[in-house]
Amino acid sequence: VVGGAECKIDGHRCLALLY
Repeated sequence: VVGGAECKIDGHRCLALLY
């Protein structure tokens, strides 16, 4: 999973990584 840990730290970054 790309940015799995990042998602917990910053939800906005999680969305950015998904797209």
